[in-house]
Amino acid sequence: MRHLGWLLLILCACRATPSESAQRYRFEHVAMGTSWSLVVHAPDAARAERAAKAAFRVVDEVDEAANDYDAASELSRLVGTSAGDARSVSPLLFELLVEARAFAELTDGAFDPTCGRTTKLWRRARRQAELPSDARIEAALATCGYDALELDAAHHAVRLRREGMQLDLGGVAKGQALDRALDAVRAEGLERVLIEGGGDLRAGAAPPGAAAWIVALEGSRARVALVDAGMATSGDAYRGFELDGVTYSHLIDPRTGRAVTDRRTVTVIAPTAAEADAFASAACVASSPRLDAWFGPDSERSARVVTGGTNDPWLSPRWSEHRIADDGTSLP
Repeated sequence: MRHLGWLLLILCACRATPSESAQRYRFEHVAMGTSWSLVVHAPDAARAERAAKAAFRVVDEVDEAANDYDAASELSRLVGTSAGDARSVSPLLFELLVEARAFAELTDGAFDPTCGRTTKLWRRARRQAELPSDARIEAALATCGYDALELDAAHHAVRLRREGMQLDLGGVAKGQALDRALDAVRAEGLERVLIEGGGDLRAGAAPPGAAAWIVALEGSRARVALVDAGMATSGDAYRGFELDGVTYSHLIDPRTGRAVTDRRTVTVIAPTAAEADAFASAACVASSPRLDAWFGPDSERSARVVTGGTNDPWLSPRWSEHRIADDGTSLP
């Protein structure tokens, strides 16, 4: 999944608190085929650097475990597992899979980590500029289904109940890494942090003297305030391909096995980056009733959906709680 970029702008001045004896530090890293950055407020450079190293170490561990582009990763090594055979995995990968499967259940399969074969089929289509045949799509789709992903907590074991099933955590792995990176920073006793990876965000406590981190959405005048929340944007702006006058997204509908052709960009804010990541992926293929259900007034999630390149986005009821007006204040 391609996540659109973000731009940190200013610190929200509303409800300011007294200045604290902490300096702002910024660190950069490369992992998961993209750039990462960490902004943290700490009493000294040594403590900030120690926290950043711990955070990026966690990101690298998630990458090593869950990167389906890497044939040596734990996730890739599950490809050769015969249907029904149990294979023990590391506690980290097991936790990632448990979380991913839970999001598949919450989205009724609009996000599905078991559709690795369809993902690879359309990656090849993009490289070759040639659509896969209906027969190949149906064959790949037959290997998918989160209900056939069995996880044995007692033994940290994974069973793929469908022959040929392949896993793909691309729609959630960066969010999972961000959440764990924030935990690593907090373990160093620091709370005021914002971590970004490939366009996904995880915010901790607000910076000193501010009420929130203020973030601008790329390609938009919209700005949002984040405190102890995750944000992800999913869309087809960069990695689609055109064939015979039709633009095919890199985003694949797990239920049909086909690339999305209806242009849509979705930004989700949720309690964790992993949740925002998974629901941003799911919302790109969801119907209006599903969006209303997932992002209703009683949900902790909020969303902004732009369809067809228009400038008139659909906003969930709670989006206004994060939206920032031009004068820097929260909108009512």
